[in-house]
Amino acid sequence: MKKQKICAYCKENNTLTKEHLWPTSLHKRLYSANEQSESFFWLSRLQRTIPNEPVIKDVCAHCNNITLSILDSYICNLFDKELINIIKFKEKISFEYDYHLLKRWLLKMSYNSARIHNSHDEKALEEMLPYILGEDDKLGRSVQLFALLTYPEEVEKKEIDKNNTSNETIIIEPSIHRVGHIFFRVPNIGQKILRVVHLRSFSFY
Repeated sequence: MKKQKICAYCKENNTLTKEHLWPTSLHKRLYSANEQSESFFWLSRLQRTIPNEPVIKDVCAHCNNITLSILDSYICNLFDKELINIIKFKEKISFEYDYHLLKRWLLKMSYNSARIHNSHDEKALEEMLPYILGEDDKLGRSVQLFALLTYPEEVEKKEIDKNNTSNETIIIEPSIHRVGHIFFRVPNIGQKILRVVHLRSFSFY
């Protein structure tokens, strides 16, 4: 029988399950879109890629399979409709989304990532749990959300391969998913952490 411990989301004493950092169904969509057969994940705390997706073992079955699953289902549907496309430079697009579902999922991703890497913003993200769980939409107003489009870029091969001395160029597309953080300092305030989730051409800050 599985041990009962405190769930990282609802804070109840329940049987815990494994929560994937990235929804498996979302990664399958990414592999299909990229015609990619091999799976790999970059783990910054190890400074290397790993063959299997990182998991967190501190989420109860109810939160994992019901509450958070709703957010994962939403992002998968959004990927199929909007995020799958690689946006070209100067291309005009219309991006339709549910603001709260998107923001709640992005904060869920950030909270999971923070726990995996023991990041300094874990406690701050933990304060957003009532919003992530859909219990307090007003709390979501304390988080600002920005979106940025990333376009395919022409780069010289030698920038990617140090052994390549030619001036040949290739087109690099924003075709991966990634979640991470950036440290920066604000004058007279101090150090801050900016969370970023990249979904192909879309980067959410």
